Amino acid sequence: MANFGALVLQVVGSLLWCSASVHAFESLQAVHTCRDDCEEKNHHKLCIKATDTKNPKKKPHYANYCVNMEKPGDMFVTGDKYVFEEHEKGEKPMYWQFNKLEIRSSYKNSDLRVSFFEGDYCTFKPVSAGKDNPAGAFRPGLYTFKELQTVKCIHPHMWPGPSKKSGSYDTTPRPGVGMKVTIWPSYEHDGPFPYTQIECETESEAKAKKIKNPKHKRHYAEFLDDKQWADRCASGDDGIYSLTPDGVGENDEFGKRMDFAGSRTDAVVKKFVKSGKYPLGAIMINTFYNPHGGAGYSQLTEDFCTHKKYENYCVVSRVSDKKGGWDQFTGQVLSKRSEVCRHGGHMAYKGSHGWHEMHLKDPQMSHKRLPIWQVYTRLLSKSCEEIKAAHKAQILADLDVIGGKMGNQSESSATHLRR
Repeated sequence: MANFGALVLQVVGSLLWCSASVHAFESLQAVHTCRDDCEEKNHHKLCIKATDTKNPKKKPHYANYCVNMEKPGDMFVTGDKYVFEEHEKGEKPMYWQFNKLEIRSSYKNSDLRVSFFEGDYCTFKPVSAGKDNPAGAFRPGLYTFKELQTVKCIHPHMWPGPSKKSGSYDTTPRPGVGMKVTIWPSYEHDGPFPYTQIECETESEAKAKKIKNPKHKRHYAEFLDDKQWADRCASGDDGIYSLTPDGVGENDEFGKRMDFAGSRTDAVVKKFVKSGKYPLGAIMINTFYNPHGGAGYSQLTEDFCTHKKYENYCVVSRVSDKKGGWDQFTGQVLSKRSEVCRHGGHMAYKGSHGWHEMHLKDPQMSHKRLPIWQVYTRLLSKSCEEIKAAHKAQILADLDVIGGKMGNQSESSATHLRR
């Protein structure tokens, strides 16, 4: 049994970190055990019980994860995956509410952590774990809260501390603003779809997995026109960056590195990579406050969201095909600071009446999924309104060119947009 000891009573914001005697913890452990039965090398078990004590009729939430202890990692839990089987077709996005947390592990080192987010896909600020811990990084222990906490994403991870290096990670704080870009192939029922990433398993792949695990369910969703796309199913994907203000930004070649729920080897994702086209139906941009992969925290994230000097900055995300780039793009999403410093982030999507919040170069694309290869994101000191005005001027200039009315307006607008 892990030696949790007695926790000190302290109030930090809305978090009340309660003292608990060892005996109280032992009595709870009889109900909520955590066996370290992870089969993968260098993985350890993390067990969570979340309870709403104000509503005794509501059952507690339980979750167990095997956490990779070699680097911070990219495990982001957003809910139950879409199930293909007819009798239980659908998905269940995560939605927890609690005011008491029990986090357990038989792993005794202090570098096993977990963060909880109200923001979609573990974006924006995590639930506070007290000032003695990194932002929102809970250690194993017992926690209670003054107010009910809402959680839509969980990030179990390893955290050895800042400025630590090994062969697989470097947690030295990065100089920019943490930003996460999430893409989905569709937008249905007032939300991106499929919300949780899925492998898009073929029937044969699902059968092979079911032999190993009789409880396995096929994760496949039929919603694309397979004459236009590589398959009828596609998954969401995401990228995390540290953006320096007015820097070169990040050009994320999703088409090249695409994975569906972490898989790059399953048949469907291989078809999409070969085609070089991702069917973009929705995209969300939001700040990111946690370590991930082999990297640590970004230094400027909190300052960006709170200091007046960044108030009129704009996060520009430009989507394009394989031939595109910063200057040659299909469409762009312009996100104000107020839109990427909140739990909901900034979403652009193709609804029943066309694209919303996506500024397209070609108006004829307004009712179509966009065939993209890459998403190029930069943090600029220009206001979104200024960039939007330049975009509109460029479209008018392009229409003039098409109509044989080439003039000085086209040249000046194009130059202004590239700056």
